[in-house]
Amino acid sequence: METLTNAKIESILSLAGNNKCFECESPDVDWVSFPASVFLCLNCCRRHKEFKIKPKLKSISVSEFTQHEIKKMNLGGNARFLSLMNEYKVSLKEPNIEYKYQTVIALYYYKLLEVQVSKIENSKGADEEYNKILGERPTYELGCQISQGFVLNDGNNNEQGNNNSNNEGGTNYKTDSTLGGWFGYFGDKINNMTEFIGLNAVINNASTGFNNSLERFGIKDSVDKAIDYSKSAGEYVVDKAKEVSQSSVVVETKEKLGQMVQNIKNTSSNFINGQ
Repeated sequence: METLTNAKIESILSLAGNNKCFECESPDVDWVSFPASVFLCLNCCRRHKEFKIKPKLKSISVSEFTQHEIKKMNLGGNARFLSLMNEYKVSLKEPNIEYKYQTVIALYYYKLLEVQVSKIENSKGADEEYNKILGERPTYELGCQISQGFVLNDGNNNEQGNNNSNNEGGTNYKTDSTLGGWFGYFGDKINNMTEFIGLNAVINNASTGFNNSLERFGIKDSVDKAIDYSKSAGEYVVDKAKEVSQSSVVVETKEKLGQMVQNIKNTSSNFINGQ
């Protein structure tokens, strides 16, 4: 397992289509959804988290990846998946954005991508499996239909499509991460905790009742606009925080503080040793 260096992140996001969220085309891309290997913004990552068939979601700036996953990101990506969906005329903008990831052609693509990575890794039998899969490419009529017996394969283990368990898949997080990565991490933890202790249903019911009350008093639209404004303001703050954190002044200050701490450690060590 390894965290991606800035150079690797830039290389992956420089591939066609990867610099924008696959779902909403936002430029704030920080997440990848397996097994489709498409890149997402934080908001659309949240939507993928709600899929009935759970994908594996990882932050490209925070999570640790296997070599297998890194190869899959380089081979896959937004442009390749989009091209396949367009070829089979699968709708991308339905209210139910989960649909396209469950089609027969999507399942075919996941298998093909998996075997292509195995070929690169010189896995035993990969060449034979690759030729077999090429001959199983579905027709247009079949490809755009929902797949039955859906299975996800991330290269390390198989998960049945109706598995609703935690999908972190052993993901580790590092501390020098982006704000988007941390927000996603803690948001997932809070959601998992409320689900574990049985509060999700209570929260959802309370939310529904609250919305009904707002509609009854005729102020729901005003509240929704206020919420949207708050979200926009929050996104602005996050963007500015990222901008400041990457400025030369902040980087230089961090380096100087690090050197000061090291000097203090060395001085203390010398004093203790009587030097």
